[in-house]
Amino acid sequence: MVAFLLSPQFPFPGFPSAKAAFLEQCPKDRQLCLQADKSGGIDLKTGVAHLMGNVKGLMRARQLEFEGQSLKAYRGGGKEWVRLVIEGGVRIRQPGRQSKSDRSVLEKGRIRLSGNVTITQGDISIQCQDALLESDPERTVVRGGPGAPLRIVLKRVLVGAPRKPSAKPVNTVITAAKAVLEESARLVRLSGNVRILQSDNGLEIKAERVTLRFGAGGSLGSFQAEGKVTITQPGRVISAERASSSNKMRTIILSGKARMRQKGQFDLSSETLEVHTDSRRGVIQSANPKKPITLLLDFKEDRTRRLTPAEMTTLAQQGVPPLILEKLGPLLNKSYPSPKALEAAVKARLTGAESRRYLSRIVGTAR
Repeated sequence: MVAFLLSPQFPFPGFPSAKAAFLEQCPKDRQLCLQADKSGGIDLKTGVAHLMGNVKGLMRARQLEFEGQSLKAYRGGGKEWVRLVIEGGVRIRQPGRQSKSDRSVLEKGRIRLSGNVTITQGDISIQCQDALLESDPERTVVRGGPGAPLRIVLKRVLVGAPRKPSAKPVNTVITAAKAVLEESARLVRLSGNVRILQSDNGLEIKAERVTLRFGAGGSLGSFQAEGKVTITQPGRVISAERASSSNKMRTIILSGKARMRQKGQFDLSSETLEVHTDSRRGVIQSANPKKPITLLLDFKEDRTRRLTPAEMTTLAQQGVPPLILEKLGPLLNKSYPSPKALEAAVKARLTGAESRRYLSRIVGTAR
């Protein structure tokens, strides 16, 4: 049964005063309730209704509330309202999920969003121009448009211990062509030119497909990546056809043309490798635990280090504040005979707290 609630001047029979809260005005036996400042007409023959101005709506069965500036409702052959088109500052709220867009189309089982779309689900925020969502917030499927990938921000870390509530927030920024969020399984599936960047330590992951599974506390439980996988950290580059971790990213198993390069130390290639995500640890193991490998190579032919404009740009992308980069300005393009020499020059320009937070990242990024 469908009911429309228009303005107080045009009350629909059976509704109390519009001064009451909108959700309280919608009778419990009504599946769809709408209100607006003005009615553009309801054509019962064609099954089209048009409402304008501060439109609000409730779809009780889907636990879905929405608002916008105009709405067109289309009725199907069974006299049910099967399609709602909402435009102008659209906001949709469901348990566990909220979205904003310029336009939204609500149909049975799915929601289409277009124009300046933002979807918020827990501590995950997705920005794009077009999205197709399942009605059930337990599963969210979002696709980016041609040349306009999704931008996904996770307010959590992928590598490293979870931060204390009082610590400065760390964001993980992801771009991809498609994302699938499965709330009950705490899964995020990404595909299409996936790029993941963690702001506090310069971790960057690139692959064609990535699956992230999170634990109840929000920490990363397992990780899988496929297709031209590249993992970059300050001073280190890891590549393989596939990469996975099931121990909260303490180590990563690489398979298929696995390679690990640590600048100034070693370059190792193998079909399978297991590596520590902590780039300061120099132990590398093969994926076969019976054949551990410890590699201690030091390439001394080129130990010089310097910060160029390209490295400064990389540091900015990794979250190093502009104030710190400004302090490093006098070091730009100067060559130092070793990492230790560059480290001393950087420490001389930073405070103790700044050195503890950014020194290893700066020296590791320098070439």
